[in-house]
Amino acid sequence: MRQAALLLSTAVVVGVSFTAAGCGGGGGGGGERLSKSEFIAKADGICGEANKKVPKPPADLTGVDPTSSGATDKQLDKFGDYIEDVTKVLRGEVDDLHDLKPPQNLQNRWDRALAVLDEALNELDDAAQAAHDADRKELKDKLTESDGHSSQANGIARTLGLKVCGSS
Repeated sequence: MRQAALLLSTAVVVGVSFTAAGCGGGGGGGGERLSKSEFIAKADGICGEANKKVPKPPADLTGVDPTSSGATDKQLDKFGDYIEDVTKVLRGEVDDLHDLKPPQNLQNRWDRALAVLDEALNELDDAAQAAHDADRKELKDKLTESDGHSSQANGIARTLGLKVCGSS
């Protein structure tokens, strides 16, 4: 992960990783609350499956720093497509996590993780648009913001006892 493009791609995936990792609202679709062990197993299972689905960056973007002046508009546009593909997987993961009902004593932290992850995904949407618009500064800013929110969500997930969700 020495190259800027890989770091940025990692930021997208990490942001996504926690998206897969610990976020889910407690509202869900009715039913009884899960025990802590059931909650952890189900959440980590959802995150693990989503992590397998996250696409790798296109080979022709390897070694390209999309925030540098050396990146072409075509490369930026392709990077925007990649971010959109990653975000689509992550939103599906978060939707599945929303259906989980954690134990009552974990509910507030779970809700906070969800809110932070939603913000991280919104920032990824903004990053994708910035890439399509060839706005390198905005792309970098939004990826950085998303990564920060993802890190925050990962921390919350770990306090909930999640292992797969919350790992980077």
